[in-house]
Amino acid sequence: MAELSSCPDCAEPVPAGIAYCGSCGAPQDAEPRYVAPRRAEADGQAAAQAGQPPSDGSQPVGAPTTCQECGAEVDAGPACRYCGTAVGETPSGDALRLVLPDGHSVVVGIEPLKLGRDEEFSSVAPHLMPFGNVSRHHALIARDRDTVVVTDLESTNGTFLNDVRLDPGRSTPAAIGDRIRLAAHCVLQLTSGVAAGRADDGGTVR
Repeated sequence: MAELSSCPDCAEPVPAGIAYCGSCGAPQDAEPRYVAPRRAEADGQAAAQAGQPPSDGSQPVGAPTTCQECGAEVDAGPACRYCGTAVGETPSGDALRLVLPDGHSVVVGIEPLKLGRDEEFSSVAPHLMPFGNVSRHHALIARDRDTVVVTDLESTNGTFLNDVRLDPGRSTPAAIGDRIRLAAHCVLQLTSGVAAGRADDGGTVR
């Protein structure tokens, strides 16, 4: 019998060697990392706390703005929570996006994108509802440094990358242009590009 450990987020049992929790989707090997803010960002943070504009004339950190890379509404922090682009930075035009079956797209950013028909679990659940054989907690797409990985969360009918079925709980590298299929007919595709959109939890759907 496989050795079990507890998920640090939801305390559910997770078999050893599994990258993401099948219950909540949390990564099992992640550790909090502190990244020191650049001087301009620190100046903006201090100015925002004091209720004054930053000395360089930029928008205070924490003020609502729109990410120029992925189109998400950014409410706080020096960088977009969805794609990681610094606020005010010139867009590179290569934001990673997942095209959903109905033609909408969602940014694959610094937070794992959860896929499934449970609306409390996945921000794209409404787009997957027509596919009854997609599990409520089906799969995850996440960035692992410079790589994008797809993980099946022990779904009933499987997750497929370019028609190859993935092993449950094992993260598999993917690339722009790859097709991701949930169960038999729910086909998604990885692409890139800048698009305006509305921020939802876990991504920007346009």
